[in-house]
Amino acid sequence: MTETLDQPKHVGAEHLLAGDVDLHAVPSKRTRTAMVAYNFPDWMVPGILSGAKTHTVRKPKTPPYRHAAPGDRIRLYAGMRTKASRIILEPVCSTLQAADFVFPARAGATTFTLDGQHVDPEAFAIADGFRDLAHMRGFWFATHAPRGAETLVFSGALIAWTSEA
Repeated sequence: MTETLDQPKHVGAEHLLAGDVDLHAVPSKRTRTAMVAYNFPDWMVPGILSGAKTHTVRKPKTPPYRHAAPGDRIRLYAGMRTKASRIILEPVCSTLQAADFVFPARAGATTFTLDGQHVDPEAFAIADGFRDLAHMRGFWFATHAPRGAETLVFSGALIAWTSEA
């Protein structure tokens, strides 16, 4: 028997040991009610509000945390965990894709792939809210690269959203 949200929430140890319970079908109260949140710098807010920026790229989450999945409502913040914290938007996650980038420290062969498919780095940078690829490179090196790194190799997730439910 598989426990579902419609059945009683108490699960005895004998059911767990017997393998009768699908733990993914019985999320904790925190999992059922928590909304995945992402923070953005103030300069990205106009692009998010205008609909020009409809995705974010983030490093992998460490369990028990997770990225939003398609269909999940997400909360976008500016100034999160500060007195100036504010909600920008509460859209619905539309896509979760693997994102892999290789940035040289200076202009050069930059490689971006989403789910293994190559994408144009310059077009991606602009769609991600940056002025151009050089602006994106500077931001990523300042926030993600070890000091003195000549190349930044990143593997994470692209989380896209739509304001429509």
